[in-house]
Amino acid sequence: MVADPANYIIRVYTTQALADAGADNQALDVDALTTGKIAGYQDDQYYKQFETYYYRIDFNEPSIGVEIDWDDGEDNTPEKANRQRVIFERPKLYTVLEHIYTKAGRFYPLVRAISPEGFVSKWYTSKDTNNDYSTLESETLSSGQNNTSVVSLDSATGSNLRIPYFAPTIFPPKAILKTDRKTIFSGIEDDSFYGAIGGADTVLPNEVYAWHSAESLTYPSSSLHDDVEVKVKYMSTDGYILEETIDTKFNGYTKALSNPVKKILRVELVKMATSGSTTALAPGERVYLRVPKYGATTTLMGNAAGAHGTTVITETIAGASDSGQLDGHIGNPGSYCITLRRGQLAEALDDSETAIDVDDGSIFANTDRILIDAEIMTVTNVSTNTLTVTRETDNTDAAVHADDSSVFILSRGSFSGNFLGAHIWYNNSVIAPFGTAPKIVTTGFSTASRNRFATAYGYQSMTGATASNDGGKFKFTLASGTHPFRVGSVITISVNGSAVDGTAVVTAVAGSTAFTINKAWSNNNIDGADNVVSEAAAFAALADGFGLENSVGVATAASPSRLATWFVPDFDEDTSITNVSQGWPIQEFQDSSFRTQYDSSESRTRSPNLTIPESNSNLFLDASKGFAQTAIVANGTDRLTGNGINKYIGQLRYTQCPFSTYANPWNKPRSYLDGNLAATADGQDGIATNRFYDDYKLLRLQVKDNRTGATDVGTGSGAFSQIENFTDYSQASNASANLFDELDYVNLLQFSSNSGTSWASKEGNNDDTSDDAGGTYPLFGNFPGFTLVAGAHTGGPKNFILVAKELDKFDRIYFSMANRFGQGQDQHTSGDDRAQGGKVKLSIYYPAKDNELGQIHWKPLEFVDKTTAGIEDSSLYVSGPVIFDAPGDWEKTKTSSITWPDTIGSNSNWTIDSYGILIGIAWEATVSSTFETNSPAINYIYPYDNKHSQLIKVTDPMHVSISDITVTQPLSFVRNGTYVQIDDRFGRSELRKIGASGGRIKIGGVAFGDYSTSTTAGYTTLNKLQKYQKEGTPLFYDLVRPNGTYLRFFGKAVSLSEDVPTRRVSNKWAIDFAVTHVLESDSSGNITSDGFISLGGGIDDKPKYS
Repeated sequence: MVADPANYIIRVYTTQALADAGADNQALDVDALTTGKIAGYQDDQYYKQFETYYYRIDFNEPSIGVEIDWDDGEDNTPEKANRQRVIFERPKLYTVLEHIYTKAGRFYPLVRAISPEGFVSKWYTSKDTNNDYSTLESETLSSGQNNTSVVSLDSATGSNLRIPYFAPTIFPPKAILKTDRKTIFSGIEDDSFYGAIGGADTVLPNEVYAWHSAESLTYPSSSLHDDVEVKVKYMSTDGYILEETIDTKFNGYTKALSNPVKKILRVELVKMATSGSTTALAPGERVYLRVPKYGATTTLMGNAAGAHGTTVITETIAGASDSGQLDGHIGNPGSYCITLRRGQLAEALDDSETAIDVDDGSIFANTDRILIDAEIMTVTNVSTNTLTVTRETDNTDAAVHADDSSVFILSRGSFSGNFLGAHIWYNNSVIAPFGTAPKIVTTGFSTASRNRFATAYGYQSMTGATASNDGGKFKFTLASGTHPFRVGSVITISVNGSAVDGTAVVTAVAGSTAFTINKAWSNNNIDGADNVVSEAAAFAALADGFGLENSVGVATAASPSRLATWFVPDFDEDTSITNVSQGWPIQEFQDSSFRTQYDSSESRTRSPNLTIPESNSNLFLDASKGFAQTAIVANGTDRLTGNGINKYIGQLRYTQCPFSTYANPWNKPRSYLDGNLAATADGQDGIATNRFYDDYKLLRLQVKDNRTGATDVGTGSGAFSQIENFTDYSQASNASANLFDELDYVNLLQFSSNSGTSWASKEGNNDDTSDDAGGTYPLFGNFPGFTLVAGAHTGGPKNFILVAKELDKFDRIYFSMANRFGQGQDQHTSGDDRAQGGKVKLSIYYPAKDNELGQIHWKPLEFVDKTTAGIEDSSLYVSGPVIFDAPGDWEKTKTSSITWPDTIGSNSNWTIDSYGILIGIAWEATVSSTFETNSPAINYIYPYDNKHSQLIKVTDPMHVSISDITVTQPLSFVRNGTYVQIDDRFGRSELRKIGASGGRIKIGGVAFGDYSTSTTAGYTTLNKLQKYQKEGTPLFYDLVRPNGTYLRFFGKAVSLSEDVPTRRVSNKWAIDFAVTHVLESDSSGNITSDGFISLGGGIDDKPKYS
């Protein structure tokens, strides 16, 4: 228990006057008389570094001087110690010295007195066992006086302690984040392959497949856009640099790269032609490389299983062969079977119970089809370990089931109707790409899925098989081939496309060619009607998983272990890692324009003897790729809990993905395309670019220094730098904490959806990117509909966010959005069949004093809104900031000091004087009243005007085609190289090429409208070019030569000139087109240049992967 430092010869005071007075109860307390520690926060007193304190030193007899070693030098030797020697004008019984501690740690002062005769006493210091005085005395001393050393320790008995030691509070470190680029292009973002920034490299294979932007998200066409090819260079998980070409063609399955992917290095659209073939992309279309949301990896050499995304299938088991494949001793080729996850009953069931108890309900979900013995059930609700089910699903019979019976998950609702793909790898090469040996046997998800996988091995032919009576059960012996079944496999036997008597369970296997099922023998007729073996169209297939027909022999059993993966594409939500288009046909991982380099190395500690180690335990970066932060009261700030990075300096890349939703496993928000469909009164111009709107990413850095001494409040706490939060870190609310001035604060995040009738804190929802509202809205919930008339508010917004910071003003707030509404969001009309985000308008207010009335009111504030889709009333469509100038008349206040408008209810939770901002949100559902898909979904919001945050704009590199415009003027251009000329003394010259230059071209045409027609007829091209020039839209123009080869110019229309002749002649126009780079192709559209080159030519020493 803290105590006044009675009888201590060194006491610490906050002022000179108090020190001179010398009262024990005015001195900083010791933690206890028996230990003598003066630490960070004790009895409402602070003791901290960088603060001047006054140290009163008492003598037991008059002294003419004093010498003190403050113990904050390198050691206690005369050469390296930090000593202070003071000689008085006349003898004294005490003195007061000032000192400021700047280092971190515990400090054990050594003090000695100088007598009037000039004699110097021994050094006296604390007896604490951690006191290291070894540079003055090599022997270990006992407490109390001694006659052998120049050092004496304080008394050993608690009541006689006289000398304290010091543990001042160490200020938290300062995180400083810098980036070399604030704007980057959307490129290759393959973080999903190797985890979070700084995380370990993946050990799991990863599938990547190609997808055409014009395909249906529910069922791909087998003929539409069937052969658009992309050439992909990538690094496999075993470190090989590989290149292969895949296409978007759908043949009943989804085609993927044939090796597990660790990193995509380069993607190139094979055909540059924009028309004339299904192998070409039209302008505005894209090919996305996508990663499946659902999938898993299993080691065929053992029972271990890994997961990629949301895993249902996890168990690897032996097939019919008895050669023991799973223990690594592969003999004769057998079969492998991967089955669905299973649980166990925690009770015995009768044939009517619908609430069933299982051992672990967490593995189940609503809509699961489950199998217990031979009965299939459908899960309708999961409550802890109790499943509510519908019995007798799929015409199975209700039955009695024993306790501990297996409960198989046959299918999950989110998988239904999707497609399956799988690979097996061994010894660095693929042996099972889709439909080749080892073959996919079947899936247990849906009949449609199996039928779509036309080349699969899943239809185990029963033609020629024989049936026999095996103890009253059906036994089948195949005429040829092997089956993948094991005891317990759930199978479907079908005749002419129809299942026979529901599903069956395999009860016995005899080698790889025979198996017995749990159906009663009935003279060859499985259900009394169908003689399976007499039917040519009969087959057996797994219903609870899929099998792999093993074609791997003994020679391939060596390390590394063979791996198998499966995935089920979810075309609506699978994330994209990059895309290519005619407007940007090549993506390269190392292109510096497509990444930002962050630098945290300038972060600093507040003490010279502390450092910030370069490790993921000390460096944390929220890179807008998912985060979580937790309140740690002892630190006076939240701490990032899962965003460690290994290096001070690193690179970040982002891609704009139109498929992702908030449920995406890699936390990519959905990006939105400019797809204007019609010119309307609310700001649309009817000119679609099909480019993504700019996205913004907020980077936030936190660092932790290497202080130790967690048991000392003064030294162990506060190791983390400050990061934005809305936690109550006031000293008043955290009495036991050490929250001095800069750590003593309260920030507020409050929300009301009913014009302030009620307010609720959203701090707990704002501190991570998890789905906090039951899968619908991460933060604030739905916004009540509100009619906007002619773009103006009627009655004001109903939704309000209050952001208040106690210590500082701020001038920008970042909104991270997790919107679920579909594309085409910039058409506000109700007739469109795509989901829209409705009309959203923001307004911002701040508290300012009305000097005439002497009252504080909410005053409107001008701001720049970067969350819009580029048209009116589209706020909160994309992630981005709102930015404003911090007003000079911004009052630091609280609810009770503000006069609130009659239309907004006051917030009684705002009780601390702070700088508040009130954000009003008006939303009108223009398409549907379904809040789940149409209202804006705010993920999190934070002010970010500080040195540890950086805002990165991600912009679409795709250029818009103007190749369809009619050009009436000759097009000419010049190719220029960059050369250096070296002249010798004889006047001879040598020219050395050191690079290539860009250039410009002039493109001109005629606005064919005339004065006798409508004002818009004939001006379509000119209107487009005016928009593109005004907005700085990146463009491309194809020059087709007489021999059919292409030269594609990429750049921008930096100027647009118009020539308006007299006598009512049509206008002429011309654009000055600045060329950033070009591509060349042959007459078939195949790229022949070495990627993007300048107009002046290529560079010979361009870095490449090989």
